[in-house]
Amino acid sequence: MRGVNEVVWDGDAEEVTIYTSGEVSRTSRHLADVAAGVKVEVVKSYRSVAELEHIVRQFTDEFGQFADGTRLGGWHPSHDGSQIHLEVADEAFKSRDTKIPAEVDGVVIDVKFGIEYEPALRVDNTTGVAGGALMQGQGSACTTGFPIGRSDGAVGNLSADHCGSGMGNDWTWGTSTHLVGVTSGQAYTGPSSSTDLEMYVLGDSSAAYIGWGSHVSWGYLPINGYFAAAVGYDICYSGAFSGSVCLNEVTTTNQFVCYGLSLPCYTVTRTEQASGSPAVGNGDSGGPAGLVTTRPSDGRTGFYGTGIISGMTNASSTCAGEPSSATRECSDIALFAPVEKFINNNVVWFVGYLP
Repeated sequence: MRGVNEVVWDGDAEEVTIYTSGEVSRTSRHLADVAAGVKVEVVKSYRSVAELEHIVRQFTDEFGQFADGTRLGGWHPSHDGSQIHLEVADEAFKSRDTKIPAEVDGVVIDVKFGIEYEPALRVDNTTGVAGGALMQGQGSACTTGFPIGRSDGAVGNLSADHCGSGMGNDWTWGTSTHLVGVTSGQAYTGPSSSTDLEMYVLGDSSAAYIGWGSHVSWGYLPINGYFAAAVGYDICYSGAFSGSVCLNEVTTTNQFVCYGLSLPCYTVTRTEQASGSPAVGNGDSGGPAGLVTTRPSDGRTGFYGTGIISGMTNASSTCAGEPSSATRECSDIALFAPVEKFINNNVVWFVGYLP
């Protein structure tokens, strides 16, 4: 329903209260049809969430910073849209001349201090860089892919080409300074069409494991091996922002995409999620695509890799894991760069797995 600010369930009274900035009578009529037998109260909100966000943006920028550089931890409105509760981590902010009004257009504003938020992502700062968790560099966030190694003992990570640009730029593990690797340029450019793979080389460590589970509750699976996907296969994705999502059917292995942004065009594999649920989103780029299954030789359950998350189409604000934002959309139609293009055409670096 349009205009709904918040839905509140009272378990004791077994009653639902819906706060809406739209027409109360129209919302009530709609609920009479779809929520028969449920006790529902519809309350008119003073302002919509969009209007309240516009008020907050009058004194912070899009990144949540005040003019003096202090960071806004977060904010939330009252159920009825009549108040805005700002949350600031820095206690010293109390004594500054912030010029935050106590009221704007009839909306009361208060500030709470000592409150700070951090993203609910797959973050691991311990040594041993594995796949499927957060990596950061060049002002962006992506997901680690597959471990790579070289005969002289050098290690790194095979992830998405479009995440890192240029040569020699550092990408770090989680929120630490532990080095995933430095950008080395596109990992595969021919003889057939290029694809969205890049080696992040000369990292501090590497581990043949994949992060598996939701974006907040997860563990590691060993990498058992690699395979080339075919049309009709069901593929799983494991992104730092979305978590693990399976039942993504391969519809073509020869999808040609051009993302723009001064990036080359890539040949990728396209999948569609069986139930139409979001499979990948912004921030998942570079993460592993593959299957979880049991290895016949020893019965060990693990991950078989087939590609690196590249992109999506038909994106919307419906997301799994981390919610959508101004910089995050998600889709049930996903694209991955096939790892066999790297394996079959690279004689210096190799992808890692647990034998």
